[in-house]
Amino acid sequence: MTETRKHHSAKTTKVEGFLRESVEVAQARLETLEAEAQKLLHEVQTRFQKVSGKDWAEVRERLDHLREVGMERAEEWKDKAQEFRVEAAEKLENLQVSALRFLGVASREEVAELSREINKILKRLDDSRRRKAGKPTRKPVVGQA
Repeated sequence: MTETRKHHSAKTTKVEGFLRESVEVAQARLETLEAEAQKLLHEVQTRFQKVSGKDWAEVRERLDHLREVGMERAEEWKDKAQEFRVEAAEKLENLQVSALRFLGVASREEVAELSREINKILKRLDDSRRRKAGKPTRKPVVGQA
């Protein structure tokens, strides 16, 4: 039993040693990163302080110019996008018409024309029925045959 405790104790010592080394390495890396971050922060602060009021005016002017150019480009792209949308809609409509023709489906105009023709025919039938309904039917006279 004491032998297993010694073996377990040796493993624990090895793991603790490994973890200690890993923690020490990580801590050293963190210290290095912290030092680099401090240098970078100091450099940024130094550069920021160098920018005087005069320089700010120049930076602001550049930013305003970039904003104006950006707005112009945005308008151009907006116009191009609108043109593309219109062209795409026209092409899609043409494709639909072609597909319907290929399938033998009537167009709107053809359907409207057929509807007008059907209405004319129905009107003629109604007129014909009215005329027939208005005429007295002749009954054969009894005894004349």
